[in-house]
Amino acid sequence: MNNFQQPMTPPMTPPMGKGEKIVCEKCQNDKFQLVFLLEKYNKILIGSDRDQIVPLEVFACSKCGHVNEYFLPKEK
Repeated sequence: MNNFQQPMTPPMTPPMGKGEKIVCEKCQNDKFQLVFLLEKYNKILIGSDRDQIVPLEVFACSKCGHVNEYFLPKEK
């Protein structure tokens, strides 16, 4: 058995302020807040005795409430 362990490499931290600024697609505001989208799943489709509501966290513009397409979950 080999007792050699690879040294842990710390995760790379991106330099703050050097990334691409994300703005609201609607009003160009650059401040966002976390909000929830709710999805309802039919009990028959999920094999349960009740329908289920699942919250999905997304970012919405803090000024106008718009959710950029980039922040929405990908449809399968």
